Amino acid sequence: MRFFPRLFVVGFLCTLVFCKVWASPADKTFTITTETYLPFIGEGLLHQGWAMDVARAALEPQGYKVTLNLRPWARAMMESKLGLHDGLYLAYQTKEREEWYVFSDSIAKIKTGFFKLKTQPIEYRSLTDLQGYTIGLTRDASVSSDFDHADFLRKEPTINDIQSLNKLLLGRIDLFAGNQVVTQYLIDTHLGAKDRDRIEFMEPPLAINGLHMAISKKTPNFQQKLIDFNRGLKTIMEDGTYKAILQRHNLR
Repeated sequence: MRFFPRLFVVGFLCTLVFCKVWASPADKTFTITTETYLPFIGEGLLHQGWAMDVARAALEPQGYKVTLNLRPWARAMMESKLGLHDGLYLAYQTKEREEWYVFSDSIAKIKTGFFKLKTQPIEYRSLTDLQGYTIGLTRDASVSSDFDHADFLRKEPTINDIQSLNKLLLGRIDLFAGNQVVTQYLIDTHLGAKDRDRIEFMEPPLAINGLHMAISKKTPNFQQKLIDFNRGLKTIMEDGTYKAILQRHNLR
């Protein structure tokens, strides 16, 4: 028994050496986390969605093995901040997030704003016009810089967009703040015909945001991974691959 500690140490060191060899620089992996973000990303979509096709087309020719781990958005942020995943995908770039991530070039641009019931006569020119209304949004999601910092607004976080939409239909919130394309897709695919016709997007939009790969500063070689992703993205946009991916997924 007196030799057990020494044997344990030797075995532990051998394990470390094995792991180091196994995770050699030649083994290039890129792990992505995000929430299901229909119609852009999700397990039920072709190739896990348009966004994953873009990521693979940008990274795989450079030798990366790309994997996707779907999580609720708040958990995806927490785990990627810790470096458990390389990239938080389809993220808006904000000043607060720059503490934790470096951001790729924009993959696409998208409107964010408010959804309301058509029967509610709510209008706005500025966010101050919306004081007194209860606004639903997905927990830890960014909507726009001005909205995110508008502490005078009454905000009600939910687990996901569908939960907020259901609250909107039940009259438990007055507005839902989110991504126009994603929210409209959820309305068209998850709600009945009568409920679909009850909701509308309000003009003007709050912002037009870029969608980015946010690469965790805790992940090994994060700067090189940023360079590689941007290089691959530029290539597929210039050689027609990006456009072909959009067409394959019936997007424009």
